[in-house]
Amino acid sequence: MVCQYALWGKICFPKIIVTRAFAKGKFPILDFPIQRLSLAREAFPNRLFVVYIAPPSLADLKTRLDKDSRDTNGDRLNAARTELSAFRRGQYNGIFDFKVTNETDQVPDIAKFIYESYLKSVERSA
Repeated sequence: MVCQYALWGKICFPKIIVTRAFAKGKFPILDFPIQRLSLAREAFPNRLFVVYIAPPSLADLKTRLDKDSRDTNGDRLNAARTELSAFRRGQYNGIFDFKVTNETDQVPDIAKFIYESYLKSVERSA
């Protein structure tokens, strides 16, 4: 079983579901915190296209988290602040294949852009 762990909870999904998606030519999307990305890499060696999805700003992220009460005590925003700072300092260089900013109301365009970038990376490695 492949699991995602975070300070605010734990979400697990069976490795077999992701493996079946790959076998069917699907493009499964996994949401792993940077600190646990090694779990996904171990589970799916040489199969991942790793994307860092950044908020447009911390203010926008706070608004989004507040909108649906996902961060009642501020832990998620503080963790995001720390992660973004480390990302900007280059601490995660070489870990991600692609970085995108999650602009408001642009989810379909962002998803398409990520998928097209993934397909290009597959073509380059073939």
